[in-house]
Amino acid sequence: FAEAIRSGRPSEVRFSPGIYFLKPEPDDGNALCLTIEGARDLLIEGSGASFVIQSPDRGFLNIIRCTNVVARHFSVDYDPLPFSQGIVTKIDDRSIEVKIAEGFPSLMEPRFASNSGSWGMLKDPQVPGRLKRGVYDWFATRGISDLGNRLFRIEQKRSDFKPQVEVGDHYVQNGRRNAAKTFGTGLSESITFEGIVIYSSPGASYVGWFGSLIN
Repeated sequence: FAEAIRSGRPSEVRFSPGIYFLKPEPDDGNALCLTIEGARDLLIEGSGASFVIQSPDRGFLNIIRCTNVVARHFSVDYDPLPFSQGIVTKIDDRSIEVKIAEGFPSLMEPRFASNSGSWGMLKDPQVPGRLKRGVYDWFATRGISDLGNRLFRIEQKRSDFKPQVEVGDHYVQNGRRNAAKTFGTGLSESITFEGIVIYSSPGASYVGWFGSLIN
């Protein structure tokens, strides 16, 4: 990427097909694994490659102060997963209880259990991936306790959450507390994402700010 930017010419960075594992240095201050800054007329050709991020609190790619960049033909996934999910089994005035599904992380991992900034979301049981209609888009967490057998009590910060939650709701607990998203683009123009599959993400899939023609 750096060489393509330095060349000053229209350039292509082409990945060979395969699986690429990304594990950033801990506490390096970056919310995303990779950053491209100052590129113009750049094609990022994934050739069907898969990128697997091994730091669940990090996003994948930041595109900053760029013009006419295309990223295409690859997939992004996480191992371990950046979130956990399950079914609401009980509700009281201060908390909900959630049975975490098999194969998803325990909410006792520090990224979930910390009392500083963790949150969850209610999902539509009929449409995978969609938020539940007519409720808050996020529910701030005050604390989490382990009740055993993959059952967790999640204390809520909102005082008016109870009417919005029902037993049987699908619930997701987010495992990051920074600005992580799969793709970010800022102060840029004509940025295109094409033929990309995102299997899991610590936050939003695509976030743009102070830019135009984000496709």
